[in-house]
Amino acid sequence: SASVVLYDNGPINGTITSFPINFGWAVSDSFTLSQPSTVTGVNFGAWNLPGDTTTSVDWGIANTSATYTVNGTAAVTSVSSGLLGSGFFPINTDSFATGSGISLGAGTYYLVLQNAVTGQGNAIYWDQNNGPSTASLYNTQSNFDAGSIGSQPFQIIGNVAVTPLPSTWMMLLSGFVGLGFFAYR
Repeated sequence: SASVVLYDNGPINGTITSFPINFGWAVSDSFTLSQPSTVTGVNFGAWNLPGDTTTSVDWGIANTSATYTVNGTAAVTSVSSGLLGSGFFPINTDSFATGSGISLGAGTYYLVLQNAVTGQGNAIYWDQNNGPSTASLYNTQSNFDAGSIGSQPFQIIGNVAVTPLPSTWMMLLSGFVGLGFFAYR
């Protein structure tokens, strides 16, 4: 089945506030899935210095807030770009795949981005949009917890788990009962 947007935390707005996701900084931001799903990728809004691009990022999905777990390192692809109103920083919609996917039940989780790498070794920032989620900032090198911050723009991409309808279960059960009856006879 084709991948869909499982969660959207709002648009990239390019305001002059954002948070680093490299040089020891990690950002955790919440998302809620309404049904069991398999997460296969993430889109997020990133600021880079002119002429620089994000090449990779450590990502994680945690069950609790302010947890900075790493599930993997992914190559980052810039999907689109533009300039902030000031024209100083290019802002990109960056994307990465989670590999074979992560199966999650319905509930609230936390997307974690950290240890991002750019082509020229500069800072990279995750745009802030004050969307509906809950976010926090932490420095993993100094164990400094900066606490709650405004949330970031991101989308969780994947597939909704297919669950059989009750009528399908009834048909399957009646088939097994019928087979049992004929086997008994």
